[in-house]
Formats: sequence, structure tokens, C-alpha cells
Amino acid sequence: MSERQNGSSFERPTAVTVVAIGNIVFALLCSCIYFTWIATPVVMEIQKSVFQQIGQQFEAERKKEIARLLQKRQVAKTQQEKREIDAQIAAIKAAKVPDIGKALTTPQTKAFYYGVGVFGLVLNLLFLVSGIGLLAMASWAYKLAIVASALRILEQLFSAAYHTFVIAPATGQIMQGWLDLMRKMTPPSSPPPPALDMITAVQVWSAIGSFFSLALYCAWPITVLVILFLPHVREAFRYR
Repeated sequence: MSERQNGSSFERPTAVTVVAIGNIVFALLCSCIYFTWIATPVVMEIQKSVFQQIGQQFEAERKKEIARLLQKRQVAKTQQEKREIDAQIAAIKAAKVPDIGKALTTPQTKAFYYGVGVFGLVLNLLFLVSGIGLLAMASWAYKLAIVASALRILEQLFSAAYHTFVIAPATGQIMQGWLDLMRKMTPPSSPPPPALDMITAVQVWSAIGSFFSLALYCAWPITVLVILFLPHVREAFRYR
């Protein structure tokens, strides 16, 4: 058996060194991101009072608009004008002030942010440990780096899908509610707010953002998988 086969020599390909250092740096940089994920629901809960104040302001504006319409009704000369004003008042009264923070404070969304945040930090730890192990050419570190990279790609795919198909539509629905409320409160003589499908718009922008997030956070894990499956790298770990 050769000296390399019995493991008495220490040979670390340059590619393995690059992956090892890259995994350590990647783990440290991404940790800040996943702490932010965990903090997101907490921040939204803190900001609820701000959102409530915004809702109260809109509620006050709605009362002012109803009072203005009632005054206008008193001087209306025809029944047609009165019916139109009554319809406006009814529409404004029926409209509900949307809860801005609702999309990010539901139990499901909180569980998502906490779950992905904690899982992401665990993956970062795996990247860190694998990077240290690869510097010593440990076979377990080779396998751990592959597992961590694959899981990071799957985690990012899941996060992108959840944002695009769950959080984005819920956020868009709330924004659509605000737009509809503003449209109902706009006097007929004033230019109406633009007619936008906020649900679709938010979902599209979320998909675009998720695509760039995938490209950013999956670039290194994909690079790791490509390098570790190179023939000379696999050969270096065969007898370890």
C-alpha cells in the first residue's frame, strides 16, 4: 500500500483549501442574515403600535370624509345626487382599515421565520465545522460539507417558495385593501388612485427578489458541490 493510501501523508489540494476557508467565511457572514430572520417577527410585534396609529389616522380621515359627504348631502338638490352620496357613505363605512402588520405576525408566518432562522444558523454551524475539518483533510468534513451545501440549497428553495406563494399574496392583499380604501375615500372631483392589482404586483416582485436571493445564497453551496465532486478532490479523500 502506498504512503498516500495508508494515510500517513498530508496532502490537501488547493481546491479543498479554498472550500474550507470559503465555508468558514460563508458561515460567519450568513449568521447575521439568519439572526435577522429570527428578529423579523419580534420587530413586527414591536411596530404593531405604529401600525395601529396609522390605522387610527385613517379612521379619523374616514370620519372626516363621511362628515363632508353628509354636509354635501344636505345641500344636494336632486334625489339622484343624494343616492350617489349615500352610496359613497355606505362604501366608506363598509370598508375596513387593513392591518399592515398582519401578514408578518400570524402564527404560521412567525413559525416560518423562527424555523428558517434557527435552521439556517444550524446550517451555518455545519459549514463552519466542515470548513475547519476540511483544513485537516477529515473525511467526515468532506461529507458534512456536501450535506450542508445540499440542505442550504433546499432551504433557500423552500424560503423562496413560501415568500412568493404565502407571504407575498397576504401582504399584497393588505396593500390592496389600503388602495381600495383610498379609492373609496377619494372625492369624485379628484383624480382616483391608480387601479393596480397589488396582490399580483407584490407576488411578482417577491418572485424577482427570491430569484436574486437564490442566486446570492446558493452560489457558494453550488460551488462547493462542484469542487468537492471534482475527480482529484474525491480521490484525495478516498483513503481517509
